[in-house]
Formats: sequence, C-alpha cells, structure tokens
Amino acid sequence: LLLLEVDVENNRYVTVEEGLTRLLHIEKEKSKDNYFVSDLLSICCSRVGSLRPKIVAGNIKSLAYSKKVKLPPPCSLIIPATLHFVERDALKLIAKTRDTVIKKHERTVKKLILKEYVVS
Repeated sequence: LLLLEVDVENNRYVTVEEGLTRLLHIEKEKSKDNYFVSDLLSICCSRVGSLRPKIVAGNIKSLAYSKKVKLPPPCSLIIPATLHFVERDALKLIAKTRDTVIKKHERTVKKLILKEYVVS
C-alpha cells in the first residue's frame, strides 16, 4: 500500500501517474535484476471514503502512461500479492480489470516468490 503524499498548504500532491512512473524509474535505475515491476497489478484509488471514490486497476507500466489515471487527490496505490478469487472478481466488477492483466500479475508474483526462495 502506497499513500501518495499531499501538501495541502502548497496545493501540491503526488499524482498516481507520478507515483507509478517513480516505481518504474526505481526498477530501471536501482535493480541489478529485472524485478518485473512493470507487469505487476496496481490498484489506483482516489478519494476513498468519499461519496465519489474512483478505482482504476491495470499493470503498472500501462497505467503510468494512461490518460485514465488522472485521478483527483488524495490517492493511494495498492500492489497486491497473490489474489483471492473474491478479490479477482471484485477487480473485474469494480475496476473493470481484464482477466489477462490479473493472470499476468499472478504469474509475475509467482516468479518473484520463486526468485526470492532461490536467491535466499
């Protein structure tokens, strides 16, 4: 869970696009191995708890450069591990997430888990 920073006094906030782009930059610049960050599922939430929340989901790379993630603040990002079938169904229903995105995310998570066990 990433809570994107808000500076109310200066009317400045980190956008979803900016947060996702920073994650991609960290992967590119800091990692010796490819950690598959761009293929992971990101659930972008805006104004949760208000009368008009917005939830968008997709892989990090596509959402970082998409027009549909222009969400009003405050925002948060959720990058889940393995999904329960109820979570999968909720993402499809609420965020209109394609099944192919969810399956690719789950394959990536499995690779990361296996990689962690092999390296350790």
